[in-house]
Parts: sequence; structure tokens; C-alpha cells
Amino acid sequence: MPFVRFATRTVDVLAEPDLVVFPATQLTAYVVIPPALVATVKVAAPSLACTAEMVGGVGTETPPGAGVAIEVCEAPPPPPPPQLVNTTAATNGARNLRNKILFKRGFPTLSFRPSVYVCCRGHREKIKTTFVKVLTSADERLHRPLSCQFMKRFLSRSVLTMIAGAGILSACGGGGSGGGQAAPVTPTPTPTITVPGAPTGISGSAGNGSATLTFSAPASNGGATISNYTVSCTGGGATRTASGTASPITVTALSNGTTYSCSVAASNSAGTGISSSAVNVTPTAPTSSGFSLSSSVGVEGGTLPTDYTCDGTGSSPALSWSNPPAGTQQFALLMTTLPGDGTTKWNWVLHDIPAAVRSLGKDSFGLGTPGVGSDGPYVGYQPPCSQGPGAKTYTFTLYALSAAPTLTGSGAVNGSTLTTAIAGITLGTAVLNLNYTRPTNASGSSTACGLVRGSLGGSTTGNASVSCDVNYAYVSSTSLPTHAMMNGITASNLQVPLAQNFLGANGWKIPLSPAIAASTVSAVDGPIGVAVNGVLIFNPCKQGGCQNGDVKVLGELDACNGHAGRADDYHYHAAPVCLMQGRATNYWDTHPVGWALDGFAIYGYNDANGQIASRDSVCGGNTSTVSNGPQGYSYHVTDASPYVLSCFRGTPSPDLANQSSKFSPIRQPPVQPFKVSNMTLTTDATDGYQVLQFSSAVSFTTNETGSDSYVNSPGTYRIRYKQLTGTALTTALATGNNANKSACWNFNFTDSNGNATQPPITYCR
Repeated sequence: MPFVRFATRTVDVLAEPDLVVFPATQLTAYVVIPPALVATVKVAAPSLACTAEMVGGVGTETPPGAGVAIEVCEAPPPPPPPQLVNTTAATNGARNLRNKILFKRGFPTLSFRPSVYVCCRGHREKIKTTFVKVLTSADERLHRPLSCQFMKRFLSRSVLTMIAGAGILSACGGGGSGGGQAAPVTPTPTPTITVPGAPTGISGSAGNGSATLTFSAPASNGGATISNYTVSCTGGGATRTASGTASPITVTALSNGTTYSCSVAASNSAGTGISSSAVNVTPTAPTSSGFSLSSSVGVEGGTLPTDYTCDGTGSSPALSWSNPPAGTQQFALLMTTLPGDGTTKWNWVLHDIPAAVRSLGKDSFGLGTPGVGSDGPYVGYQPPCSQGPGAKTYTFTLYALSAAPTLTGSGAVNGSTLTTAIAGITLGTAVLNLNYTRPTNASGSSTACGLVRGSLGGSTTGNASVSCDVNYAYVSSTSLPTHAMMNGITASNLQVPLAQNFLGANGWKIPLSPAIAASTVSAVDGPIGVAVNGVLIFNPCKQGGCQNGDVKVLGELDACNGHAGRADDYHYHAAPVCLMQGRATNYWDTHPVGWALDGFAIYGYNDANGQIASRDSVCGGNTSTVSNGPQGYSYHVTDASPYVLSCFRGTPSPDLANQSSKFSPIRQPPVQPFKVSNMTLTTDATDGYQVLQFSSAVSFTTNETGSDSYVNSPGTYRIRYKQLTGTALTTALATGNNANKSACWNFNFTDSNGNATQPPITYCR
């Protein structure tokens, strides 16, 4: 059996020396030999003549037992992909024949030029990688990875024995023989590499939107050099990471005011180890000298009054601030708390507050762009309604920003997204902390309140918010649905849907303990209730009473049974069919589609049993048993006038009598209702303007301010309008009599070709 003797020193074979020989008729030996050694190749093949070659020599026939000295190659660079090399092997003395060395089980065919082939390992650590060197007169080289495991499995059972000094080492698990050699010696095992241990000595420090972790290396590196450390910080429902090769490491793009749990893990060639113990870090924006936030409802560390929670009117508190940092371009406001699970919860998300603004009034409206909080899809202030025991701290943080945050998407932004967006543009913050402890019998958690609040979940076309004191549920909204509006109207006074301030204390009051009254109350003018998407429901009559006509019959309602009223407020006058289309038809048999101002629920066309609802001769309702609403009486929608109710069977809330105080008209009707066609309301994607387009077959005259007049020929026209924000809002509020107002809209009037038909104008409320 072939073997190799090392002439100069003992070879340290670590675990699996990558050695192989082919069948005795192909007496080419692959040998792993450290660099710069001289070896003797010896062949012991019974009854066969053998061939060996010197480097660059000619094949010579060598009898069994003869040897040839060869030079060992130096370690080559890492190998390229395997390739086929045609060579010629010398066999049978002087005859040169083309031969192939075949790998079993479909492996590639390799063949070589006349040479002695030596596999060289450059470093002891790289025991699993060996290389083939072709030694020829031209010193041609071929690199090919080989492994002892591979050789054992796929090649000859012949075994090459390495003899080092006085000992014999067994190669590839085979036994040595011949010449009275010593017994085989078991190779030394290769050390096992494992993942590193956990880093130690962890400490964290907060920065502006960042957290820096300092740490020490693990007690164990797993037997290999640590190549990387990864720091992970989790908080506010998001995780941020950063990597480095040594301590310290800083994680950026964190939200100021949010507490993060941060840890670090080490990695080596075997993988990533376990994370270290965690430390809490709360990033904080740099403070600006004198930049402060205050409120008339409470001092720092004081109590948040009930009216500003779900146990009252649900109003947003008045806030004021002073001394913002130089260079402030706008403000953002976040109201947060940390519930028992430690996850940041947002109650108020407001951004794009103009730089010139120094205060927000109670139930603020128009100043800034509201976002969505953690309690659901409602856009705006979400009053605290904690379910856990004990005092809760609510933190109002005002951010002074050097630029407008970059926000993607068209929907309302949430707290997590906004805090990330402003992390790198915050010049300073001002903070106010107020506390609230809910009573055990909190009105906002009463059964009656829960019925109203729970009903809002039926809407797929807009959202409202509900808070409750002991007497009323306050339904807050802007009275703008998300379904299409104004489409299909055939008679119009050219008013448009604008956001309304029906927020907090100005929300619509729904009595929590309705009861049949001794006498009914008329419902022939104005609102009669509110739908579960926050849009008002009116009686069927035109303003001033039913003697002026039924708006549905007159063609003044859109495909959803709504239109814009005298205050440019969108409301329904009949069954809110587009709202109802968002659920299965029978859903509204057992779930309110709205609430009347006397506290009784308004359902769909049927009673809870699925039968068409009967209508009494009193107010058009009935006393059938209902689900998800108060018992005693209920109303149902119908396609016949009066569509919902003809009077109130219970006692209405004060909002019926005081309805005029809730509306703030900003423009008079430009015309008396006249015939139009093809009316649509769309959004211009290029500039965000709403576009009310309509056609008229006759000439018509509009009066925009009461002192102007514009004659319009038959044709198609557009009213374009947009709510102002930022600098444009600041400029508008500083003009004329707008000092005490907070929301403004710009209007443009054009024909179908974009030509102005009257001057643009801005209205504020």
C-alpha cells in the first residue's frame, strides 16, 4: 500500500488529514504536507511495478519499496470553483498514455499531466480546506478543495499511511502496513468552535433620538475571534439595531420620550451568541433654555380633570408654550402614557402646527394635522380611558422641529411613525405631566356608555369617538365620512362638505338613560341624531320646515342620501345607505346605524327578528325588543318619508334646542338651489384640492360674499377648495378678522378648461 515518509520532521496531523490514493493501477498519491518540508514518496504495491516522477522528470519504472524525494509546495490562495484539467499520466515505464482519474457516484473527472501531486495545507486552522498542486516543469498549478471525509466516502479503499519520525499516523481512518512499521497513532482532535457567550458589563446612555450601549467582551469567545457585536433596542412597538466590532455602539432613529429595552449579542464564525442582560434607555431631545409647556387645566405633576378623559366630555385640554428654540419651523405634539405592559400608548397625535402658534384651545380644531392614537382608527384626541387600577401619568410632549417631517402614505399618521420621522429634526422639547386615577364606578365604563361606544365599530365609512359623563354620551367627529359624497345631486346651492368642529364638549350629546316621555317633541327642522360614522342625520325637510319641501324628493341628496348644508356641513336626510352597505343587510337588524338625540337607537329596515319593522303612528318607531341598544323604544330607517322619525318619543338632549351654537357657517349659499347634472366630488392628486364639478344647462348667477355677482353661461364648472396648513394657515389667520379663528380654506372657481370664473377667496372659522 502506498505511503509517504517525511524526511525532516514530524508532521502534526490535527484531526482528519486530507489524504487519498487511487486504486493501485493509478499510483498517484494525494498527500497533505505542511509547507517547506521534504517528503519521500514510497510505493508498496505487491506484485506490481510502480511509477514515480521527480518534478519536471520523466516517468520511470520503480520496483516495490523504492522512493523518490520531492519538494513540497507552499500554501496556495483560496481555491476557485472546481474545473476539469486534461493531463497525461506516466504508466508502465517509458510509455505515456492519456489516462483519467475517475470520481465515483457522478463526481467530475479529473486527469493530470505527469507529476507527483501533493495537497498542501497552508494553516493548521484550515483543516477542512486542502489544495492540489500540479508540479510540472512549467510549475503549472491547479487548486481543488479536497477533504478526508469526501475521500473516504467516494474513493479507493486503499489507504495512504503517513509516517512521521518514529511514529506512524493513520490517515483517513486506514491502517498502515509494510516494512515492519510501528503501530498507528491516533490523531489529536480538532477543537470545537461554538458561539460566544453574552457580553458583560452592560450600561446605556440616552441621546437625541439615540441610545448608546457600552459593554465588555464575553467571558468566552467560543474558540474563535469575535467578529461583530449587534445592539438591539425595543420600545414603542418597534425594534432598532446597530452593529460594530467593539464597544460602544449607538442605535439611532429612536423616538424621544419612549423607553427602550436594549441588549447586545456577540458573533463569531459559528454564529451569534445569546444576548446580554437588558438595560432601559429613554432617548431625550436636547432641552432649550426656557422652552416650556403649560396648561390651564393643571400644573406639572397635577391632576388631569375628568372632562378630559373618557369619563367626561372627552375634550382635549388647552395648552400653551413659550420660548421655542431658534430656527423652529413647526411643532408636533404627542400625548403618551405607559400602561402596565410598558408599551407606549398614544392618546393624541398632532403635527404640522405652524411655528407662529403658541397655544391650542380646548377642543382645538384646525391648528395642525391630527393623527390616529392607540385606541383605534379615530383621528384626533383620544381621551384617556385606562382599564388598569391606580394613577396613570399622561405626558404631553411638544417638539420644536427644524423642518417638516417626511411622512409617507396618504392616511393619518400614528404615534410611532411620527416619533420616528421627527427624531432627527427635533430642536428641543417641552414636557407637561398630568395624572389621572379612574374611579371604580367610572361613567366612561358604564353599560349605557358601552352601548354607544361599541356601536361605532359597525362603521366602515368613517370614525367617531365617544366619552360619557353620568348623563350623556358625547359623540365627537368632523362629520365627514370616508365614502363618496355629493355624487348624483341634481339640485344644489353649491355648498361643499367641510370638516366641522363637533369635538369633545362640542360633540353631540346622546342621553344615556332614555325613556318614553309624556309628550313628544317635534323634529321638523335640523338634526335628529348622529350615525355611527359620526355624520349627522337630519329630518327630511328643507331648512325652515317641511312646508318648504322634502330634500330627497327635490333631488338635493346624493347617492348616499346626504349633502352639504348651510354651514358646509355634510349630513344625511334619509337612510345612510352607503354606511349601511359596509355590513351585511341583517347586521343592522341588531346593531344601531345611529343614535337619536333622545337616546334611543336607530336601526336598519328590520326588527331584531328579521321582519320589516313596524312603525307606530306616534313618532314612527316601535317598542319591539332590540339588541345592542336601550330597551323601551327604537327607530328604524325606511325609504318612505319621514325616512327615520317624525318626532322624538323620548326627551331630546339640549343639543336639539342649541343646535345653532354648534354650527359655524363661513360662507353664504352662492345660489338658491337650481338644476345641475353630473355632479361629482373628487380630489385633485396633483395639489390635494377637493373638486366639486357640475354642469348647468342654463345660465346662473352666483354671489360669493353678498356684495359681488358673477354671471355664468351654460357649461361645466368646478369649485376647488382645500384646508390650509403650515405657513399658508398662519398667513390666513393673520389677515382681516381671523385672529380668533383656527381653521381656514382656500376656494377657487373655474370652468371646465381651468379658467377662473371669479376671484379666489379664503374663509376661516
